[in-house]
Amino acid sequence: MAFNATSSAVAAACLLATLSLTNAHAAISAQVSFSDLRLTLIDDNNGGSILPLPAFNPTDTSVSSVTDVGYQSDGQLGNLPGLPLPSISAATSLGSATLGGTGGSASATLGSSNDLTGQSSSSYGMSVSGTSNSMATIGYDYAYGTQGLGFPFQITLGAGTTIVLEGSYATSLNLSQQQVADLRDTMLAQKDPTRDLSYYSYSATARAGVGAYFYVDSLADPSMKSFGMGNELRVDNDLCTDCSLIDLTSQASDTFSFSYTNTTGGDLDVNLLFLAGALVDQTFSMQYAYVSPPVVPGVPEPSTYALMGLGLVGLGWAHCGHARR
Repeated sequence: MAFNATSSAVAAACLLATLSLTNAHAAISAQVSFSDLRLTLIDDNNGGSILPLPAFNPTDTSVSSVTDVGYQSDGQLGNLPGLPLPSISAATSLGSATLGGTGGSASATLGSSNDLTGQSSSSYGMSVSGTSNSMATIGYDYAYGTQGLGFPFQITLGAGTTIVLEGSYATSLNLSQQQVADLRDTMLAQKDPTRDLSYYSYSATARAGVGAYFYVDSLADPSMKSFGMGNELRVDNDLCTDCSLIDLTSQASDTFSFSYTNTTGGDLDVNLLFLAGALVDQTFSMQYAYVSPPVVPGVPEPSTYALMGLGLVGLGWAHCGHARR
């Protein structure tokens, strides 16, 4: 079907109708789970002996699921003295996140082109996009804008002591190349056949993992320690045409151990920010080549013709007078 833009509203409506007819072969999805989360306090001044954990300062936890079709964050944020974690959850139609005890999870999916809600169209081109992002968060920091009352997951470390965070995680990713190709082909079929494209591009991503920070005051702390573990699948303008396409899959699992040592010589309040997240997105855009409007020669006004005639008459009189002399 040829696409001829008349107005952005009509074009977007046509685009939505076309996408609703597209049948996806498989989802683009991402999941992450973590478990056995534990904290250990070690006295480096006494041969690395393990100390009992002191009480934590008031702490926030949160879960959120953010998509183009809705947002939910748990309303009962846990103000807790440490582990175990309170049981909280949040979900939308395209994702979910949970926390509880010593573990949690996050998942996100785009099951079909119907989940792509960022359609736009104009005389310049067309684009469509969709995103689902879920996250389970322990702690709080303004740099991440995590939901909560603003209290970090904080512990006071004595001089020469080390705090260790340990746990395990697992991720599972799926990216349907056929779903990406279907969207690409559907959108290209909407191109105005009378116009050339300057470019078109498409991409899809599935990503999941865990990460954490130990820091003082803020993430700008020069002594901040961090780690991140996970995996990603991505398609970026690199699918063949008229060939067999497969589902890309990836699974990963591992343990982690992450520490921060107080070397200041005095007591130090250290914050922990832990995140487990899943993200999927899919986009397509194309832009028509710019065509300069044709230059139309100006048509002289009648008064211009009259002035030209008078000028020619004047030249004629001058010529005749010169000839008589």
